[in-house]
Amino acid sequence: MDERRDFYQEAKYEVLSFGQTLTQELISINPDFEYVDIRKCIFRINRDIRFTRVKIPYKPRFALHIAP
Repeated sequence: MDERRDFYQEAKYEVLSFGQTLTQELISINPDFEYVDIRKCIFRINRDIRFTRVKIPYKPRFALHIAP
């Protein structure tokens, strides 16, 4: 992870920027989205490896859950 931390931080910034833009669009539909903190909507990067054969410790993608 330390080798690719710069790439991770850049990708995370892009995802959060996209989420912020999406949230601004959602506010025009539902004003309740105004109080959404996009930084709290991103899923963790760590995987649960207890019950899987593939023991990769990190997820290869980002995910957001945006709800009012």
